[in-house]
Amino acid sequence: MLASLMAFGLLACSDYGLSDPASPASPPRTPTDTGAAAANPPGTVDETEQDTGVEGVEVTDDDSGGGLPPIPDPYDDCEDGYWADYYNLPWDHPDVERAETGLTPGDHPDNHDWWDAGYFVRREVDPGLEFGDDWWPVDEGEPGDPQYFAVHWQATLVVDDSEGWVMFELGSDDDGWAFLDGEMIADLGGIHGVTTTTYAAPAKPGEHKLELFMAERHTSNAGFWFKFLSENVRVYACPE
Repeated sequence: MLASLMAFGLLACSDYGLSDPASPASPPRTPTDTGAAAANPPGTVDETEQDTGVEGVEVTDDDSGGGLPPIPDPYDDCEDGYWADYYNLPWDHPDVERAETGLTPGDHPDNHDWWDAGYFVRREVDPGLEFGDDWWPVDEGEPGDPQYFAVHWQATLVVDDSEGWVMFELGSDDDGWAFLDGEMIADLGGIHGVTTTTYAAPAKPGEHKLELFMAERHTSNAGFWFKFLSENVRVYACPE
């Protein structure tokens, strides 16, 4: 009888993994929530928690870089186009209503007061600068209006890629000048009819400062035309 009981005890211990405390067949049990254990077997982590560190937040693959916020465009606050400052020249200004002399290269906007604050009329953003040859943008009802005015355009020019230069077309009646990073790249100075010329200016990829000047000093006509012929450029009027 005693032998039978001892045999039964050894069999019971062997069946429940208790005969050897270090037996790998039966790891120590710890209290668990039976519902969680069913959803997540021991040794696993909820997939959403593993991906984000925050339980219940779903992560999806998209084009934004694995859920990261997109990199902001540095020109998001800019407008496409050019800042334009318009000025009204008085009818008795010594530089207006003089004889047409044609193109007179070698002059410079700094030699004149046509863009002084006393003549200022307004500032606006011009999306494009193709105004043709019958253009009278300033009329305040002053003597001589709408003749005799001047304009100064400024813009940020972005060259996406380049062989070292950009091409553009400039036309004006009368004076017209173009500057890139402070260097004159086109000269149509003088009192003359609408004259249009194509230019190539050195420009590396990146950001550049573009300035254009125009003055109308004769009653016969007025016009201005500027456009890039290169397709690798963008022009912005950015907050100052």
